[in-house]
Amino acid sequence: MTKGYVQIIEGEWFEPPQRNFAHQCCGCALTHMTDYRVVDGKVQFRVRIDNRKTAASRRKFKFKGGTDE
Repeated sequence: MTKGYVQIIEGEWFEPPQRNFAHQCCGCALTHMTDYRVVDGKVQFRVRIDNRKTAASRRKFKFKGGTDE
């Protein structure tokens, strides 16, 4: 697990922070920042790709195949 990320088990419910919740795919390290809000009693969220965190995480991966060998 990359420093600063919370391990979430597949299928478990999790209460994320309201703003700037960082999460990444364990397969490709694509990292998103997510914000949540409640409007008229309904939860809304928006997701943005964080290119810097993705690049930093991917430097630690050893991908097989392609040009990254």
